[in-house]
Amino acid sequence: FQRNIGHHIHKGDFKGKWVTHSMLWTPAGLKFYIDGELIREWWNPNDIKSPNHAMNMFFGAYGMNGVTMEVDYVRCYQWDLRKNNHLPNPGFEYSDKLFPWEGTGQIDNLNARAGKYALKLAPGAYIEQYIYLDHSKNYELDFWTKGEGELTVKAENITQVSGMSEDCTEIKCVPSTQYAVQKMQFAANDEPFDNKKTVKISFKNTGDKEIFLDDTMILPK
Repeated sequence: FQRNIGHHIHKGDFKGKWVTHSMLWTPAGLKFYIDGELIREWWNPNDIKSPNHAMNMFFGAYGMNGVTMEVDYVRCYQWDLRKNNHLPNPGFEYSDKLFPWEGTGQIDNLNARAGKYALKLAPGAYIEQYIYLDHSKNYELDFWTKGEGELTVKAENITQVSGMSEDCTEIKCVPSTQYAVQKMQFAANDEPFDNKKTVKISFKNTGDKEIFLDDTMILPK
């Protein structure tokens, strides 16, 4: 297990039982589940792992008296991305939790522009998310806001593994009393070959009144 991200042996009672192992792999870290229960995570946005590592899967059984293991299926799914939008959970509709967004914003069910939920940013509150984008390409971040605060929006190119910010595209905007769309263009920096680029997207209320955010979208230009 040299040079792997993490090593964990879960000593559960699996004899004669079918169980489902699953792993969520995102730019911010890894989460490992058994039958839907979170067992272990390696999660640190400040110590991110390169998206360009290989994923190897090893199956086998060892022990006394003819121990065997059966595997029924292996499936891999890409995160739910719709209509070319590169942001997971763009409208905060997955649940009453922020994930995979992180920060101090709160899910709000009274001020949605579309769907059931929006995001409320109190003064000083923020959210952020790390995503993978194709390198050396231009993108546009669209989002809908309302309120009376000041919103600071950033797109930062992140150095792989170290998590350091290479550069930052930033805008400040003042939302209106009704939902209105805002736009910001940025570029994903170079990477070798067909490797992906990690980009950090963040929203922060830098004003003194609350802001509502909904329907975020990142599209190639």
